[in-house]
Amino acid sequence: MKNIGEEISDSKMGAWDLTYDCKATIFEDVVEYYDKLVEEQERTGYDRDDPYCANITSFGGIKLLEGFAKNRQEALEEVLDKGEKWGPAVTKFYYPEGFEAYSNKSEIKKRVNKITKLHAKLKNEHDKIAQYVKSAYDKIQSKETTKFMSCISCKSKISKGYIRKCIGTTSYGDGFTTYYNKCIVCNNDFIKPKEEKYNKLREEYGNVSHVYAVVFGGMVAS
Repeated sequence: MKNIGEEISDSKMGAWDLTYDCKATIFEDVVEYYDKLVEEQERTGYDRDDPYCANITSFGGIKLLEGFAKNRQEALEEVLDKGEKWGPAVTKFYYPEGFEAYSNKSEIKKRVNKITKLHAKLKNEHDKIAQYVKSAYDKIQSKETTKFMSCISCKSKISKGYIRKCIGTTSYGDGFTTYYNKCIVCNNDFIKPKEEKYNKLREEYGNVSHVYAVVFGGMVAS
């Protein structure tokens, strides 16, 4: 998904407003993009357990605000109004510029349905991988005699207490769960799930022309 930009606005005592823009058709598009940004930020040395980073890792997840805004400014104002320090990033969909001119309700419905069906296939493969990652994590944690787990990529032995920094899942409600699978030593895959079909569908979905525009974010602690 294309990133339109990151915007930092008014600074408050111990916090400031932080928002992002992207194109999307359904909320899951935004969640996936949010999770991608978190992962990229963590690669620079930030930890998702540190709430004072004053970047995207400071948000406590992400949630959707109901309805559509008429334009970006209206969406931005609602995001900044509803966002809370220590809270999740809030998401507001809006109609992009020129939306009425090139679309009608029937055309929009067809586009949304087509994209939604493709995403359902993608999500099905994604969920299989997420379950594999979760099962691998649960298995290592359930074995009292196991103290370490080796990275499939660099062979580093990671202490059981730090495995959660390498693999795990995050649930956002409505049945949507993301997973992470990165060794804290080499930044490559920690375990090796079967991702061939998922990656093919993800490439196809990456070429989708999304219907709507989105602002998400809120207040982050600093």
